[in-house]
Amino acid sequence: MDLSLLNWRIAVTEGRQLQELCGLLEKEGATVISCPMIEIADSPESDKINSWLNNLFNQQFSWVLFSTGEGITRLTQFSNRNSQHDLWVNALKKTKIMVRGPKPVQALKSLQIQPTKIVSPPTSEGLIEALKAVQTDEILAEQSIGLQWYKPEESIVEQYLQSIGCKVNTIVPYIYQQKSDNQAIISLIEQLSEGLIHILVLTSSPQLDFLYKVARENHLVDKLEVGLQRTLIASVGPMVTQKLSEYGLIPTIAPDQGFVMKNLVQQIKKYIQSLKK
Repeated sequence: MDLSLLNWRIAVTEGRQLQELCGLLEKEGATVISCPMIEIADSPESDKINSWLNNLFNQQFSWVLFSTGEGITRLTQFSNRNSQHDLWVNALKKTKIMVRGPKPVQALKSLQIQPTKIVSPPTSEGLIEALKAVQTDEILAEQSIGLQWYKPEESIVEQYLQSIGCKVNTIVPYIYQQKSDNQAIISLIEQLSEGLIHILVLTSSPQLDFLYKVARENHLVDKLEVGLQRTLIASVGPMVTQKLSEYGLIPTIAPDQGFVMKNLVQQIKKYIQSLKK
């Protein structure tokens, strides 16, 4: 331990692995400002999820597209609660699976399943390009596609599949909820705007959306944007980086692989050490 992050104030918006990330940063000497932005809950649309799973169990889908590892985990838990674990695993083994990025790969690996196709880059546009490549080998029109997505709004992936004549069955097996209260998030925005935060760590794209949501509701968007422009941003994964670009932001620290907390901390240390040269 070299305390290379001593005197660095780092804001963390992670929720699920909050304690792990804070602990790793504090061991390196950092002062951590903890503001978990979101928490994840099961979707209330259990009937829709059950219908989607039954279609999968009955081999109705020619392809299943998984956009997130969390989606696979939630569907696994849903199946387990309904005593359908074996049906779930066996159906996946019989179905062609396309995944977006490393997290779905890891979630499937825990079920001892290897996806048919891993999309790179792991973005919506990457999924569409991969689907176009599939069409060179098979005709997707009129085929039934199971799509797991992560937000209720219709995606460009769903729109593309519909445009080529696919029958798309989309589910969103979990929802995002604000975790920290408004005052804690307002305090974070104030500290960012005053230059009191050296690094802001974002580990999922909805964290930035919720940060802006609270800023809009409290007329603090200008302050937030000033703060984000003067603060170093650490982005975990290409989806977070893509979300940042939508807000006109570019991360300073962005691991291009190994999206785990230990690797993130190492990348932060490496960047800070480069400043000393």
